[in-house]
Amino acid sequence: MKYTVFAYTRKGLQTALRMMDYLKTSDEEAQITAYTVQRLMEETSDSKSCSDDLCADSYSIADMYDAAGEPSEFMPLPGDRAGVYSKMFSISDAMIFVGSAGIAVRNIAPYVFSKASDPAVICADELGRYVIPLLSGHIGGANNLALKLAYAIGGTAVITTATDINDRFSADAWAVRNDLVIEDIRMVKVISAAVLERKVPLISDIEIEGEVPEGIMVIDEGCIGENPLYRETGIYIGHRTDRPFEKTLHLIPKDVCLGIGCRKDISAEAVRKAVETVLEDNGICKAAVKHAASIDIKAGEQGLLSYMNDENIPITFYSARELMTVRGEFKASEFVKEITGVENVCERAALMKADRMLVHKTVVNGVTVAAAFKTIKLKW
Repeated sequence: MKYTVFAYTRKGLQTALRMMDYLKTSDEEAQITAYTVQRLMEETSDSKSCSDDLCADSYSIADMYDAAGEPSEFMPLPGDRAGVYSKMFSISDAMIFVGSAGIAVRNIAPYVFSKASDPAVICADELGRYVIPLLSGHIGGANNLALKLAYAIGGTAVITTATDINDRFSADAWAVRNDLVIEDIRMVKVISAAVLERKVPLISDIEIEGEVPEGIMVIDEGCIGENPLYRETGIYIGHRTDRPFEKTLHLIPKDVCLGIGCRKDISAEAVRKAVETVLEDNGICKAAVKHAASIDIKAGEQGLLSYMNDENIPITFYSARELMTVRGEFKASEFVKEITGVENVCERAALMKADRMLVHKTVVNGVTVAAAFKTIKLKW
């Protein structure tokens, strides 16, 4: 996780450092960038002169880090602060402001775009009494992070999202926890409004472990016609392109593995056309594809590599010997075996990390595609 922390006062620095200590302890891979105002970077204990008792609890960067024997992790905010806020908004997973909510809101306002892509934004007062998620409470994880930070520093998290305070199912937060793709982010708002008023029907092709949360009613697809409310609004979980409800929030699990074979010097466009044709013809969402696989003699095919890179689909290449270890009945080709050493590349490749075949070998303009299903489990 990439965190960016901003603090604007001496007391705010203390709170920020406590938060940063927690982030480093709880997340070994945490990458923390911290900023403060120039005057606090320049202050030292020798330069302070305060008669106010509050000064006894006020420290500069030098004070705190001299005592710990560590170098300062803060950088000074430059004159062009907008440039810093813009850049960090685009690259951070979470932005933490220690100061007034107004400071945070004004500095992020120009860059807010979508709850599907905006980072988590959290604001805490300088004393750490209250920790408030301002943006991306569910998908970005701001609500959960605010709760953890508040607990770590002895403060109170102020959560304002309706589903959370009413202890109702939050579809977007749950999707993130289970690595599900939200097909249409606009439908999250529809479902959130519905679960506050009634139980929302849910159909899942995937097994879900645990107790069904408040606001959700798991049903079989065949039950939709029994109740008009079932037909109107609901949630579907699965890799099929079906829309069981009139208003369907489709949550897509990444449970499909592709096996690819191709002729020499195939183009990226040919691979694209073949993959999309096979998926569309079989009612499988492209977003459900977890990874792809092929034989090692295709590892240098630039068209294949280019397509996978463009679609952000990891691809693994296996030797003929490795592919031959896959058990099952496959469409054999003596020509393919003569060239590659294995009678069927794409079906065996698809099953290397999967459990059962979804789509057998399909040839589209010099590209062979197969798709297999990987059994996964979700948790409430």
